[in-house]
Amino acid sequence: MLAALVTKFLGAKGMMYLGIIALVLVVLVGGYLATGRAIHNYAVLEANATILKAQIVTQQQTIAAEQKNAVAWKQALDDYKADVIRDQAIQADADLQRSKIDDAFRKHDVRALAHKRPDLVEGVLNRGSLRAQRMLNCATGGTDCPSPTVGSTPSR
Repeated sequence: MLAALVTKFLGAKGMMYLGIIALVLVVLVGGYLATGRAIHNYAVLEANATILKAQIVTQQQTIAAEQKNAVAWKQALDDYKADVIRDQAIQADADLQRSKIDDAFRKHDVRALAHKRPDLVEGVLNRGSLRAQRMLNCATGGTDCPSPTVGSTPSR
């Protein structure tokens, strides 16, 4: 009914022009809407790219910090290994000294010797006590500790 009225008013040629105008308007409106959506999508993508760049910088900083921490942990581990090796050498020296003392006590009757020559036993015990104190001091991180060598005998 509307088409018949428009055809009567505009004629057949006018109807064709109206159709072309309508088609052009639809294309223009569709292009405008599509362009607006594309601009919006581009803005969203730019914002996301900015966020991702900031996250990449943060991750790079974190990786650099963790690499420094790894170096520090490796150095601490190496120091710990050196401490363990030093402590094992001290323990080996202490075990050697203990075995020598045990051998001496097995070979000699210290009680009889102490009754006969108390001054001799007292000197040996005093030197042994001083050596034990020095070894205990070194084992607990004290100062003035000689570098232990396996199989060495302390001076008297």
